[in-house]
Amino acid sequence: MKQQGFTLTELLLSLVLGSFLMLMVSLLLVSSTKTWRYQQMIDRDQEALRFVVERLRSSVRQAQRVELTSNEYELFLTLQSREGAKNCLGQLQPENQIYHEHYVVEQDQLRCNSQALIQGITSLNFAYLHSEALEEPLSIESEPNCCYPIVTVLFDLDLIWSEGHRFTATLREFP
Repeated sequence: MKQQGFTLTELLLSLVLGSFLMLMVSLLLVSSTKTWRYQQMIDRDQEALRFVVERLRSSVRQAQRVELTSNEYELFLTLQSREGAKNCLGQLQPENQIYHEHYVVEQDQLRCNSQALIQGITSLNFAYLHSEALEEPLSIESEPNCCYPIVTVLFDLDLIWSEGHRFTATLREFP
């Protein structure tokens, strides 16, 4: 008599092999998803870093002066608009008008003039290099000095997924 179909042993063996194969595929999928999410976080972090550095450097370069109310955690700038100048919020400024920008980090957000610009910033610290230091050994201050105008602003930036980024920006025209 000829046997038709599979034996119970063959069915159980194919079921075990199929389950093992499905387990491997699901583990690969979970691992790929975790890697993709991690890469997305890194991409967001890099974009936040790029945005913050570009925004702060642009503002400092255009600034007429760094205000004495600036400190290690807040940056106050006075700017004079040129043709087509936009403030930190992207608003067009009338030509030859004085305007102010105030940068601070609150609740993991970089804020300018109290408006959130970007999330994911855990800390932002400023340091100031005044004009006297151009002639003497480098002297970095945590607050502007009343007697010497600031020419360079240093900023240390920590993001949610990375830390320890240091950048500088120099005013175009020294006061």
